[in-house]
Amino acid sequence: MPSQKSNQSNPSTHPTDKQQVQGEGDYRSNRRYTESVQDFVESGKVNEAARNAKPETQQQAQEMRRAEQQGASHAKGQKPQHSEPQRQQNS
Repeated sequence: MPSQKSNQSNPSTHPTDKQQVQGEGDYRSNRRYTESVQDFVESGKVNEAARNAKPETQQQAQEMRRAEQQGASHAKGQKPQHSEPQRQQNS
């Protein structure tokens, strides 16, 4: 009877420091993303980016709401509860 090798001796089943986990578990990419988000938040440009991202027309606003609803319908669990942003009036 041929001897069976244990999974412990097969390097492809146990990632080492030199091997990278890919997909949702890609730690290096996650670290880079987290650092870039933190850098952006610390840059003080969040409010400016939010203003620049707001819809320019009522039609765009409706399209954005529809897209958000469609995306939420695919999400697992409950849809997060949030209110519509307060509209600022120009003085």
